[in-house]
Amino acid sequence: MKNRSGFWFRHAIPFGLYLLGAIIFTYPLVLNLGSRIISTPGSDGWQNLWHLWWVRHSLIDLRALPYYTEMLYYPQRIDLLLDPLNVTTGTLSIPLQYLFGLVATFNIWVLLAITLAGYCTYLLAGYLSDNYHAAIVAGVIFAFSPLISLWLNLGQLELLTAFWLPLFALLYLKTLKGEGRWQWYAGFAAFSFVLMSLTSWYFAYYGLIFAGLLLLYRLLSHEEKLRGLLLRGIGTLLLAGVALLPIVLRTTGAVGGEQNVGRQSTLNFWLNSVALLDLIKPAPTFIWKAFGFSDNTDQRWLFLGSIALALVLLGLAVNFKKQWFWGLTGVVFLELALGPTLRLDSSNNLFATATDAENGIPTPNRLLYALPFGDIARRPLVSLILVMLVCGILATYGLDFLVKRLQNYKLKAALPALAVLLIFLEFMPIPRPMADASINSFYQKLADSPDNFAVIDLPDKSDVLAMYYQTTHEKPMVGGYIARALPYPFAQTPGIKELRSTTPAALSRDIFDPNTLENTSAVLQYFNIRYVIYHLNLTDTVSDSYRKAHLEYINEIFQAAPPYYRDSEIVVWHVPDLPGASNPCGAKAILPGRLGGWNERQFTDSGEVFRWMDGNAEVNFFNPSKQSLRVEFDTAAYSWNQARHLQLWQNKSIAYETQIGTERAPLHFELTLQPGDNRVQFKTLEPGNKEGNRTQAIAFLPFVISDFANPRCG
Repeated sequence: MKNRSGFWFRHAIPFGLYLLGAIIFTYPLVLNLGSRIISTPGSDGWQNLWHLWWVRHSLIDLRALPYYTEMLYYPQRIDLLLDPLNVTTGTLSIPLQYLFGLVATFNIWVLLAITLAGYCTYLLAGYLSDNYHAAIVAGVIFAFSPLISLWLNLGQLELLTAFWLPLFALLYLKTLKGEGRWQWYAGFAAFSFVLMSLTSWYFAYYGLIFAGLLLLYRLLSHEEKLRGLLLRGIGTLLLAGVALLPIVLRTTGAVGGEQNVGRQSTLNFWLNSVALLDLIKPAPTFIWKAFGFSDNTDQRWLFLGSIALALVLLGLAVNFKKQWFWGLTGVVFLELALGPTLRLDSSNNLFATATDAENGIPTPNRLLYALPFGDIARRPLVSLILVMLVCGILATYGLDFLVKRLQNYKLKAALPALAVLLIFLEFMPIPRPMADASINSFYQKLADSPDNFAVIDLPDKSDVLAMYYQTTHEKPMVGGYIARALPYPFAQTPGIKELRSTTPAALSRDIFDPNTLENTSAVLQYFNIRYVIYHLNLTDTVSDSYRKAHLEYINEIFQAAPPYYRDSEIVVWHVPDLPGASNPCGAKAILPGRLGGWNERQFTDSGEVFRWMDGNAEVNFFNPSKQSLRVEFDTAAYSWNQARHLQLWQNKSIAYETQIGTERAPLHFELTLQPGDNRVQFKTLEPGNKEGNRTQAIAFLPFVISDFANPRCG
């Protein structure tokens, strides 16, 4: 009976309190588990829903690792190694997805992640202080901190699942101390580190730094056999490293591969770092709103909390000789959170420039970021989560000191409860806004189709929502969203480019005849893109004027073909039903598209349009038919300031070359265009002339494309 009572008081009741706190902290989420998610200002909430679905779909349905996909950025195969994929949560959530559905699973995991963050921190602080009563406050400081609120508001489930950090810290600490059968603790510590890494590489990065500090501390401050301590400490990390090595090697390769956007700029680090006033400037939580703090850009949800900070300082002051390690650890991670440039206030983020970031007081982080892969942690403020963990531990010592000074038993019991309540109230920001997670019934119709095809959702601002809708229809989609930019040449394909254009101006006069865009449907058919879905209800991201112009533009492209489906939310075109989708032939079917190397449109005095190319420009002539076509091109051209030799390169060989003089003259050439993309480079052997901010070599007037020896369309 005593053991059962001890279990309830040490584990069940604290866990239940943190669960109750999570329900209140996220209110009214608990009332909308299966239908809504917490509304986010960006797209991360919908992206994280996709992550959960994709991990399940990949592992269970496709029986493949989830780090590569052909479901996004069709028709490419992309890797997700640098995406916050959260494989651990996705895998653990599979049974919940089958039982309750995707949205409910996402929301249940939000509640569970916050609950476990509090509970695991409580276990760590209780183990260190030997006062589990006071340790309740540590879990509150860590799990309900404004930083957790920030990630909750942004829908960043991978960072919200922060309980792996205190759990790993507890297991690793027991391993270093060699308690009991320490081999078990070492195994569990290594396993928790692997799961933590597959949740977020940020946690792996900062968890490794923490483990190094803890091992160094044990080496310096305890009289133990050096060999045994190193065996336990380094052996545990090596065990985790061996398990992670295959994915680490692939991820490291992706950092330097074609999907990497290059080294992070100092400005981006600066914007994603902590300013000193962020730590003490209250966020607009339930209590602080009453004192006039509103939700605006100069309150960033990064403050430490007044009561929590007071307990931290007390805990450090009363027993500095024993607690200096935790104080030093907090300083190390706070310094990492400050980014490359020390600054006082973050309220000027909207107006920040690269000069501001470069000319500030440099921090030691500048040296770190200069190392190879030193900039891999692109959001320094994430390290603040370790600061909150340290704050929870030191606050426990501070509260323990106060409780031991009290003589009255009732006060001894009441003081921790009062501290927990006040800290929770200071951090609580309810009610949270909710976003409807319903999916249009048309997507279920797509899911019911046994055929393999792709879809394109428009406008392109709908890419992340389209990823969420994909969790229902499970068909590949054009476009998408991942954490780091990647080359997507398909987006420049004639017809596709114009459909996804952010400014529907492609039908205006240019050097290529825009009327050929009527064959966009043939391009879609060529790539087996079966449905074009336009979203009418994106009022937050697309203006009414843009929507109207874009729809008119699509009607022009599709020759006013009636939609296949329409309701108050979406308009859908079925590609095989569109004119020209299935029978393109001859020059009429060719879609030309400019790529790089062309300057902006200009007009002659008589109103003719022309464009200058620099020394090396490129055009994509797309042939949507299934046969090669011999095509004639007629235009007029002249060279800037001097005669130039023009070469047209196709398939790495010269297809045509001629001399272009300084006077306007007709230009005629012929090309054989294979099915699909035909990228043709226009090269001059002589460099262009600098004119302002552009380089000009040869000017071209509109091209006329005609048949040379092809069957005519009926």
